[in-house]
Amino acid sequence: MNKGQYQLLIGIVLIAIVGVSLAIASYYTILKPTVKTNQTTTTTSTTTNILMTTTSSIKSSTTTSTSTTTTVQPPSKPVQLILEDSYKQNESVEIKVKNNGNKSIYYDASGCGPSSSYEIIFPIAKGKIRVTDPCLPCPTLLKIVEIKPGEIKTIDTWNQNNYYTFYRNGEECKSQLEMAHSGKYIINFTYSTNSNLTNKFSIDKEITICVQEGWSADYGSTCCSGLKWIGGGCAPGTACCGSCGYCTNCGDKLCKSPENKYNCPEDCKRGLVAIFIDEDTCNQLNEEIERYKSDIIDNLGVNVVIHKGSWSSANQVRNIILEHYNNDGFLGSVLIGNIPTAYFDNGVITDWYYEDMSDKFIDSNGDGKFEFNSYNLTDITMREAWSGRIKSPIGGSEGIELLRKYFDRNHAYRTGSLTYDQKLLYFNNIAIDETLLNEDEYTESAKQMSRLLYGNENQMDMIYNKNASIRKAEYLSKITLPYEVVYVNIHGWITSQYLGNNNLISVDDIKNNPPKSLFVILQACYNGKFIDDDYLAGWYLFAGNALAVEASTIMENGTNLGGLKNYGQLKLGISLGELHKNDGSFLIWHLFGDPTLKLRQKTIENMPIISPDVINFDFGDIPINSVKKTMINLTNNGNGKFITDLGIYECSFNNGYCTMCPFYYVNGGRLGNFEIPPLSSKGIEIVFELIGMPRIVNYSTGNYSQKIVLYTNDPETPYLYLNLRGRGV
Repeated sequence: MNKGQYQLLIGIVLIAIVGVSLAIASYYTILKPTVKTNQTTTTTSTTTNILMTTTSSIKSSTTTSTSTTTTVQPPSKPVQLILEDSYKQNESVEIKVKNNGNKSIYYDASGCGPSSSYEIIFPIAKGKIRVTDPCLPCPTLLKIVEIKPGEIKTIDTWNQNNYYTFYRNGEECKSQLEMAHSGKYIINFTYSTNSNLTNKFSIDKEITICVQEGWSADYGSTCCSGLKWIGGGCAPGTACCGSCGYCTNCGDKLCKSPENKYNCPEDCKRGLVAIFIDEDTCNQLNEEIERYKSDIIDNLGVNVVIHKGSWSSANQVRNIILEHYNNDGFLGSVLIGNIPTAYFDNGVITDWYYEDMSDKFIDSNGDGKFEFNSYNLTDITMREAWSGRIKSPIGGSEGIELLRKYFDRNHAYRTGSLTYDQKLLYFNNIAIDETLLNEDEYTESAKQMSRLLYGNENQMDMIYNKNASIRKAEYLSKITLPYEVVYVNIHGWITSQYLGNNNLISVDDIKNNPPKSLFVILQACYNGKFIDDDYLAGWYLFAGNALAVEASTIMENGTNLGGLKNYGQLKLGISLGELHKNDGSFLIWHLFGDPTLKLRQKTIENMPIISPDVINFDFGDIPINSVKKTMINLTNNGNGKFITDLGIYECSFNNGYCTMCPFYYVNGGRLGNFEIPPLSSKGIEIVFELIGMPRIVNYSTGNYSQKIVLYTNDPETPYLYLNLRGRGV
């Protein structure tokens, strides 16, 4: 062979090598999966290098061949796993494969089925998921499945099962099944380009299994998008699984189970209002109740939950309230329609059962009535919550319509289309008819209440006349005017009020002269006995434009409510519920209407900001017949004068009722009020005195405690609570 023949042979061999290389590269590019970008780049680079190397040593015809090969653009993913990026825990995962190539591919579905062709890898545990029960026999039949070009085939469905452990004991085999944990998983699929499965390729895709809202989850679990892990929510100091918790949308301003004030304070420390409504009423007023719920959320910035049911006992309702109180920052409840109430064995009818969360209600004989004497001797705390009852004085369709109109005007007031004059109507019939106050004394009482409500003694009208008939006519005329507040002190019965000299105000009188005031205070016996039809407080609430009424369910003894001082807190922007909770009244006094309403919006301009250096103080041990004192300093960080006065207080001895409270504060005299200029401090001297008084009180050794509530003019702290304790030895 001469030199020319040798070179020709070398050229032919080179051309053959180039042709084979191009064919292999083209075929491999079409079928090889492109799982990762860097792998694809490497393959392309290698193919290009082959082309560049051979091109330099061949003729122009080779260049034409190279150009033809590169114009064929294969799919970026010839074989593709079709899966969602994320699945909720316990959701079926359908594993699909798409053949984007131009030749069929094949996978093994022999033995235990399609699971022979794929693996599910759980990287965090460095292991694989067993998707089939290892203790069940698999058939030995060979089964090869084809996926044609362009075809999508579901190869299997994984129900997130994992047979994570099994053992064999001779012929016995036992396995244990669990739901797959949340987290990242890799699904790897193996296939071949021929039906004999002699060559194998694999592709994989990462997915996430996540825990959905409200589901329990261990610490470190993967919550679904938009959710986050919260702890189990046990109160501090109680037994709790430290790693147990839930996935929830904490931070959405809705406090819902399993969120509570411990594990989601950003939602649940906003406070929660519970609406209880009987099923029949709710079905007929569903639209109005949903609107009412939205109004409360918008106006108060609190969470609201609606409970619809047919409760047969007050205990069923209280159990729900206790759950909210213990977990959700419970503020109070709204009782709409026919909601049970509590009874005492002395005839008291009361909703305080839904307000006093910490005192004892005892029914030892099981007759459904609590023992009044037992409660009276253990009533050592103030109410922790408020309630308001919205119950029509009549039933049937007429009662439903009264409720519908009530919620319509409630919404109108909240949105500004229903307004009232900022003015008081003062009518103390008992002071005129029995106490026999002269007109000057009576006028001063009216001015005092006007000052409390408005800071101005002239924002009031009053009714004063010695003639009962004239008083009645004037009163029925004036209550049809849009006063903001009406105060009435009068003798009463369930369906009437008595002015003297056989003059009565009846249900028909109220229906024919519908009250147009926002808030009516009825200091009258029995007017609020809501278990009876036509109860008068109900007609005051529903006949006209009223939104709230306070009244007693049975007989009451004269003026309560701390001399009416508490009503002055309304001008600070507190709700009617907060007013009711802190009024110092007793079991019989009830709020009818909406407890979430306010007469004013809170203002902080030119107002005080009070900061006590301590609110919980323990005097420790002191001997009987001795005195111990301390000073609690209050700092006014605001730019308005701070003014406070004694509000209400309750004390206990050895966790029982205390007849004479041993604590008091001094400021120029017992129980005096005092003022603090802006940016100044002042101390309250608190005294713990166990010196008895003959024939009145003798103190004994034991534990004493007391809560003092100071009424303040600080909008952020309208009620300042001081908790005191000490031991007599």
